[in-house]
Amino acid sequence: MRAVAAKLRWATRRRQEFGSCAVGTRVARVLGELTRVYGRPCEVGISIGVSLTQPELAALVGASEPSVHRVLRSLREHRVIETGYRRILVRDVPELSRIAGTDWGAPPLSASPRPAPAIPPPPRPWRRPS
Repeated sequence: MRAVAAKLRWATRRRQEFGSCAVGTRVARVLGELTRVYGRPCEVGISIGVSLTQPELAALVGASEPSVHRVLRSLREHRVIETGYRRILVRDVPELSRIAGTDWGAPPLSASPRPAPAIPPPPRPWRRPS
């Protein structure tokens, strides 16, 4: 149930962002979300631990590939990110957060402690109706 609810929240956020934000903002938000969820700290920033091509990123953002290429080039020129073959390194998380219009300049979720999951009660034995 939690997984379905999380997917619905994610889909709802995407629909809201696609209709109201510029391509640069959407790219920054997707990169920020990937950084928080899959980011691995390294010596010069946070490496996004997902092998992602630029066409795949364009599909996630809901924009054309040339538009995403332009945004990524601008982010590289401003030294916010570095890109390589199927890899993205976020060098400046606070700046990416500013571009995205969010306040998540925090470290990735994978680096923060998570509360222990609740242990569900044991399943009740199945009984055939009488």
